[in-house]
Amino acid sequence: MPKVVRTSRVMIRSFTENGTPWRGPSLALRRVTARSAVFAAWRARSASSVTYAFSCFSVSMRESTASTTSRGETFFRAMAAARSAADIQQRSLLFMVAAIVCCVAMAAVAFGIFDHVDRSDEPIGVLYEQRLKLVEAAEAAGFRTYHVAEHHATRLGMAPSPGIFLAAVAQRTRRIRFGPLVYLLPLYTPLRLIEEIAMLDQMSGGRLELGVGRGISPYELAYCGVDFLEAPAMYAEALEVILAGLRGGRLTHRGRYYRYLDVPIELTPVQRPHPPLWQGVTSPEGAATAAARGVNIVGTAPNARMKEVVDRYFEAVAVQPGGSAPMVGIQRHVFVAETDAEAIAVARVAYKSWYDSLVSLWRQFNTVPVRFAESLEGALAIDAAIVGSPATVRAEVERHLAATGCNYFVGRFIYGNLGFEQASRSLALWNSEVMSKLVHAEGGDRPQRLARANPARAPR
Repeated sequence: MPKVVRTSRVMIRSFTENGTPWRGPSLALRRVTARSAVFAAWRARSASSVTYAFSCFSVSMRESTASTTSRGETFFRAMAAARSAADIQQRSLLFMVAAIVCCVAMAAVAFGIFDHVDRSDEPIGVLYEQRLKLVEAAEAAGFRTYHVAEHHATRLGMAPSPGIFLAAVAQRTRRIRFGPLVYLLPLYTPLRLIEEIAMLDQMSGGRLELGVGRGISPYELAYCGVDFLEAPAMYAEALEVILAGLRGGRLTHRGRYYRYLDVPIELTPVQRPHPPLWQGVTSPEGAATAAARGVNIVGTAPNARMKEVVDRYFEAVAVQPGGSAPMVGIQRHVFVAETDAEAIAVARVAYKSWYDSLVSLWRQFNTVPVRFAESLEGALAIDAAIVGSPATVRAEVERHLAATGCNYFVGRFIYGNLGFEQASRSLALWNSEVMSKLVHAEGGDRPQRLARANPARAPR
């Protein structure tokens, strides 16, 4: 047996045994990250690289979970350690760094909520109040981030101005981070959005997460006067202007779609040079582009596809010194009930209602996108939904995370015609029986570990 293979097996066993002093992610998650590191070092055909990768990894993980060291600090410490290994075997360095980046980023799985704010039978004002109560409950439970969608001319989104809704979120909460996922950049003038982003970040004390995109519906863009074929170029130029403007000073830009001449920027965000960036990504190519810019990503693709996305992302990841470790998320419909049968019965109806809202504009023009499952059963088959009892959901979430290598799980906890009480009960079961046990899989001090995994949990 080649020495590198023997070394790999020994390191996997030593790292993934339940008796290891390192705690945090569950055994299954640690096992998959360990194998990722071994594979990277094996590519270099170096047993010493395997040993070194794991020594760097183990030390970093113990520090990140046993102290107040931030994930960003741990990330850069591990990167520096990996670079110092160049004299072991130069050609192994790239693979070692990629593996350590992946593993360090998975040191603590974080949880978020994604919300379309779909229309329900409730009056719109009541709907908004219910959503704000949902965010308050998410903050109390320790969710890291609340993400809200932007849609127009459809029942799918009753928050067509995400900034206004998020301003209310900022005032109702103190710790949870929040942001659009995404702002549809072709629908904004960049200067106007620069000022809105800065306001939200200032109003919240630096809690804004900035999701940007061009939109998935040609009909929504067309209703707003934007040519879908022009949207990618408009998006790219708008993002360039926005990032420049958020740095402050004076803004000058001469482009195809936008022109600014020596505009004074008086309002800048708390987070410098700008709030963390997010994009929705479903392809390896998109992941590479986002990674090169240090942009966090969330995807809805099936697990096998998301694994390709994650692998490509960490091959190309670029993080600025002083920043946070990159976050790579999966997004799934979630519903938790006392039993599998009850959960499926409720979620089946809610999912169909959500799907009908999603494709309503497409249907008006006799075109329906095939990438979305029409039924809950179809969604379960393509890894788009996780539904069941707490035990079932917990096992499925762990399976999805292990299969994809993601370090961030984003759940859609209220969708379609789910009533507020139904969604609240599902979220309560998730909080008490799923999330807390995933973050705190092996005992210890639950509140402190949950706080380290999700900064929103930190004491007031």
